[in-house]
Amino acid sequence: PIHTFTESGYYDITVHVTDTNSCENQLTIVDMIHVFPKPEAHFDADPYLVYLPLATVKFTNYSEGNKINSWFFDDGHGSSKVHPFHDYKYSGEYYPELIVENEYGCLDTAIHKIIVQDGFTLYAPSAFSPDGDNINDNFRAVGTGIDLDNYWVGVYDRWGEIIWQANDLFATWGGKAKKGNKYVQNGVYVWLVVCKDFKGNEHTKSGTVNVIR
Repeated sequence: PIHTFTESGYYDITVHVTDTNSCENQLTIVDMIHVFPKPEAHFDADPYLVYLPLATVKFTNYSEGNKINSWFFDDGHGSSKVHPFHDYKYSGEYYPELIVENEYGCLDTAIHKIIVQDGFTLYAPSAFSPDGDNINDNFRAVGTGIDLDNYWVGVYDRWGEIIWQANDLFATWGGKAKKGNKYVQNGVYVWLVVCKDFKGNEHTKSGTVNVIR
């Protein structure tokens, strides 16, 4: 016969036989079968939704019967710590996996889903040189997590007059004023960005850029 044991422990096995003359006999082997206990893999991730650039996730291990813990974070990295921390570097969906092993070599696995999204960042160069040599000829702000439908950038002269503006994150300023379409003089100009991130939060950022020719 074939039998599947569903609970751990020691089992006595008995065979009872009867021949054609109705003679009977029985044999019992005490503790013949030893079913090892299986570990139970459980963990929690905090948080399940993280934002770059600081996408750190804390993993708390709630497994039972575990002697060895093997973590696989689905980004090429892993850990053998009981309660590890992990930093994700790129946006996307990840399925971190915990494989636990007990003293008998029995295994169990748990998997969760982690979502990493781009957080809001905005940067702009402090200088550029619109001299036509195709090296650093244009100015524009760059960033992540920006709602492209809610973006405005403007450049002001020293008197507070807007000399260039755009509603496109990828638009570039080539150093010309909107009046007369002539290159501005060398000097420091103020830039201002008003935008929203993908969560609907509004951000206002400003700084200065030095025009050098």
